[in-house]
Amino acid sequence: MSPVNAFVLPADASDVRAILSAALEYERLFVASYGRVCNRLRDVDPITYDEVLHLLKDHVHLENDIEVALGGTAAYVGSRA
Repeated sequence: MSPVNAFVLPADASDVRAILSAALEYERLFVASYGRVCNRLRDVDPITYDEVLHLLKDHVHLENDIEVALGGTAAYVGSRA
């Protein structure tokens, strides 16, 4: 089963912390997946590599935003461009 299909929100829709924690787990799956794809494409297909790298960076930023919302500190500092 795909990690995307396995994603389930917590039963209590009012538990913001649980929802953010589930979203963080989901983002970490994306980061790991896009990282693996980037590693395979790096020397094979530079155009697709650049596109996937852009997606990876977006998800790293989202992961960081969720971590901060959960009370953590910013692990990634950089441009979103």
